Amino acid sequence: GLINLAVPGGHGQIFIEFGVFHFPFGRPTGSHERDVVPVDFWQLPRDEAGALRPVVYWQRDPNGYTHRVEWLFPVGTVLGEVLFLIDESGERHCFEIRVRIRELDGWRNDVFRPFPRATDLADALEHTRTERPEWVASSEIDALVAHLRDPSTLRSAQLGATHFPGAFPTIDGAEDVLPGLSDDSILREVLARTPFRSARGAVWKEQGSLRAYAPTTDAEMHVVPRDYAGGFLPVDDETCARCHRDAGRPFRDWYDNILAYGELWGEDEAFSWHPFSTGRFVDPSSGAVREFNYDNREMRPELLSSGVLVHYDRARHPATRYRAIPRDWKDYSY
Repeated sequence: GLINLAVPGGHGQIFIEFGVFHFPFGRPTGSHERDVVPVDFWQLPRDEAGALRPVVYWQRDPNGYTHRVEWLFPVGTVLGEVLFLIDESGERHCFEIRVRIRELDGWRNDVFRPFPRATDLADALEHTRTERPEWVASSEIDALVAHLRDPSTLRSAQLGATHFPGAFPTIDGAEDVLPGLSDDSILREVLARTPFRSARGAVWKEQGSLRAYAPTTDAEMHVVPRDYAGGFLPVDDETCARCHRDAGRPFRDWYDNILAYGELWGEDEAFSWHPFSTGRFVDPSSGAVREFNYDNREMRPELLSSGVLVHYDRARHPATRYRAIPRDWKDYSY
């Protein structure tokens, strides 16, 4: 990567692979997941007349040669992602929907899952297995249902980051590793037909001081991906903000040898949205940066022409609708 021209080895400090940050700022379901595809979505609020309230942007110059574009979402903006498991045939199976709603002083977060608690999955399996004789006779399904109803399956575990020191304190938690099924057709069936419900405040399973907020598995196909880290993370605003608060933060705050390369992607505590025309600075075929050392940022014309993205005007965009979330690292200079 180009970062290595200025800081030998710097690319490896920040990225696990080209375009993917190390945990906790990389993939949306943890540090080791495979076979997962996210689909992002967003929705802007409307004013009393039915017109969309836009995203606002401005330019801030930390010094004479650094020019940052920053932006704010209006109160009521919805950002989200739909997470899909990809099976061996390439078919997608939705297992989680994450939603964030912009409030005046932060974001309200929720996660929707078909089985917020272990007993929900056990109940679904017992109900669904009656539809096929091979499911009724399956000893593996018997064992999975017994596992789900047994709180003693929890094991003590930790989740920590090996990069971006201090960004993600080590969590002492628990894991519930679900056994796989040699015939996993019933898992695909319950994923497809079970309505999703809010997991906000829900606990997957607990025993004594051990508590998991979602399961994990080693199986190729299950109701969550392999090595899923969601069990360490309760669905609440504080937990979600632990990482999102650093969107747009300069790398130098974690690595004092990377002083002038750039910042984490995103702004306004959201990683997955930006207003730029990607083709101006990234080659779509290779992922290589185009015209390095030139400011080739361009606002997406379709966002500007539709009025979804506008230049910030204090008179037109009042603080009752647009307010930056204060963080002590913001308004930095190089």
